[in-house]
Amino acid sequence: MAEKAVEETKQVVSPETIELEASYGNITFPHGMHSKAYDCSTCHGEGMPGPIGLDKDKAHPLCKGCHEEEGAGPTACKDCHQK
Repeated sequence: MAEKAVEETKQVVSPETIELEASYGNITFPHGMHSKAYDCSTCHGEGMPGPIGLDKDKAHPLCKGCHEEEGAGPTACKDCHQK
């Protein structure tokens, strides 16, 4: 019973920005802005959120796909990648 109460009170520490290394240029992801606008499960899936290990094959469909679907956010390479 006590374990369940502890589990329910765990809070996720959410960084404001996340720096992602990429060969085309690094990306500063505004995590805080996204976490205020969307539910964690949108990107992290169900369960307790944690690192999702983004690489090009995962980030492009997830991030760029959402931006295109929402009609908001950057979709051009230079808008995310900074050399």
